[in-house]
Amino acid sequence: MIHQGLQIQSAVHPESGSQWSEIGAVMDDYLRLKDEYLLGQIKSIGPLLDDWILNRNRFAETNRLTGTNFNPLPRLKINETMHSRILGDLLDPNGTHGQKNLFLLPLLEELGIPYPEDGLWHVTVEAGRVDILIWREPPRQSAVIIENKSNGAVDQPNQIYRYWHQEMFLWKPELWESTDEAKVGERKRNFHVVYLTTGGGKSPESHSMERPVGLATVNHFERVPLEPCTRSLAELIALWEKNAIPRIPPENHRLRSFLSQYQELWTT
Repeated sequence: MIHQGLQIQSAVHPESGSQWSEIGAVMDDYLRLKDEYLLGQIKSIGPLLDDWILNRNRFAETNRLTGTNFNPLPRLKINETMHSRILGDLLDPNGTHGQKNLFLLPLLEELGIPYPEDGLWHVTVEAGRVDILIWREPPRQSAVIIENKSNGAVDQPNQIYRYWHQEMFLWKPELWESTDEAKVGERKRNFHVVYLTTGGGKSPESHSMERPVGLATVNHFERVPLEPCTRSLAELIALWEKNAIPRIPPENHRLRSFLSQYQELWTT
């Protein structure tokens, strides 16, 4: 039986020995080429790895000397209320930064508020549920409502309208109800709603600008008669970077360092 099997195998594969030799030679060539290819890859990657290690070491040394990579703010998970408090303190002429109206003026000037240096400005945070309210004496001669959406929260029903009614309309109903062109121009220049977001592309939702049912008998405006100004936090900080930060005393490293880290939080 064994002899018959060999005969059959020989009949079916008469050149099996030479074929295996050829396959072996092909495999040897393949392995040789593979080794050469891998060696070439290693040689080409080697300089790249050397550069990466060098740059990593340089960055580590720079960080050791200057703290370039140190910023604890992203790790603190600051919520929207805390961001409002930080921004409110910076905007407040009586804020802990000690720079008076240095951070407030650039915003007021960009909004086009007349004579922003005049009068006594006040800043409140989370008062009456308004994130940040800026207003000038005599009472409500000018006012800015800042709705902070740094954490991407959605608008509450009639949110902007309620804030406008509470902090602007009720203080000077006669100004808002007047159809006199001079009065209309005055309120457009002196009263603003700033919708502050992370990316700047988000606008107030339509229902947020609409009058709630409960105010229909005391306010005839169906919508807030102001066009909201949409700004990103990065744009606000860029405004400070141009018009405020250069005027901070050079020796005030504490404030400069914080603003640099806070800027990184919104621009990286």
